[in-house]
Amino acid sequence: MVGAFQFVFANWDTMIQEGDRDNCYYNDFCYRVANHDIPFNLMISNLTYIVHGLILVVWVLILEAKVNLRCKSRAANVQGSRLPEHILSCPETNIHHLEGGIPKPENPMETEERKKEENIFFAKAMKKRYCFSIGYAFSWGLVFEGLFSTLYHFCPSRFTFQFDSAFMFIIAGLTVLLLYNGIEQNRCPSSGNAKHPVGASNFFLFFIVPLFIFNYFGVLFNSDSLNKVMQGFFFAFLIIWWLVMFFWAFLKLDIRGKICSHKCNAGLFLFGGLLVPWGIFMCYLFSDLAQVFLFACIACSVVAILAKARPWKKCACESARPKTKDILQRLFILFTLIILVAALVVFKALPTTNKTSSPENSRDQNEECVIFGFFDWHDLWHFLSSYALLMGAFVIMFISSKAEEANTHGNGIAPEG
Repeated sequence: MVGAFQFVFANWDTMIQEGDRDNCYYNDFCYRVANHDIPFNLMISNLTYIVHGLILVVWVLILEAKVNLRCKSRAANVQGSRLPEHILSCPETNIHHLEGGIPKPENPMETEERKKEENIFFAKAMKKRYCFSIGYAFSWGLVFEGLFSTLYHFCPSRFTFQFDSAFMFIIAGLTVLLLYNGIEQNRCPSSGNAKHPVGASNFFLFFIVPLFIFNYFGVLFNSDSLNKVMQGFFFAFLIIWWLVMFFWAFLKLDIRGKICSHKCNAGLFLFGGLLVPWGIFMCYLFSDLAQVFLFACIACSVVAILAKARPWKKCACESARPKTKDILQRLFILFTLIILVAALVVFKALPTTNKTSSPENSRDQNEECVIFGFFDWHDLWHFLSSYALLMGAFVIMFISSKAEEANTHGNGIAPEG
């Protein structure tokens, strides 16, 4: 964040000192300032990302609290053998694994007090089945998207756009990660049918970091800053990384086994993993290669949502009259899609600048303010996209939780609730 601010501030300061408006691509027809020569309206519109991110943080916190209360109420009624409570309270259980046992308490508690403690410990054990870390990460991703987008609009340009798209990559990746990992772990990892969640370190090291690097070199590619040798290395590493990610997902999702058992739509996997990125790559190769990675991530996350939800199968299988709750859920999802499509239409069809073109051509797209004489079409994109991301986060968590519930029933495990 500090390095990005230094870079953007240096560009803005150069513009102020030299009076060269070509450094920053502003909409000069809708340029509202406060105390200094900065686009106050374009920057303040990014606060919607921050506000919606904080709303999502509170919502995930409430959801976690409800799960915690539910676990406490169920702890006293669970049948079967229980874990020794010392395992739940001990900060280092590996020692007991080596010893093959746990120490006996020196001062045994009374029966009633011990029972209460056991219920508390067992509630904590049940709570550990649930993981809300991705939900919190998604929330703070929205917050930091607002911060970095505000920083980018301080002095918009081709090179500073990578700061605006940084957390868009993270949000798109977290969408797929939440759909795969889910919120609840229903089976022991030693079970043959259990899936192994993708860890945060693997997600960051093998997905986010390469995307940041490729996005940076994509900016340099269209600015004629890379020679032929560097371009060759860039495309070679990009293709290798893409194929590695594709085959890793193929193995992680067990596509080969699920194709034989008719449990997976292989067409969606090939469409989202190969055809969509390749099509977007060819569309933006000679105009703005940096946008390839952003739009490819967004498109792949949408395909992943469709593959997880599979609404066409649900519509074909459900013959009974839907309940009021189901109708409201579908209306919410439909409204989310409408907001998302509207945001994309505003972004693509009503641009007010063009960072990939020359400053003169970019000014030809400048337009007057359209909302309260203060915000332009790009500000409307900020409002709609942030709202769509908030609603989309609710939809993704709902789809993930419903899928986990279906897996629980399919495995013969009594669901929570």
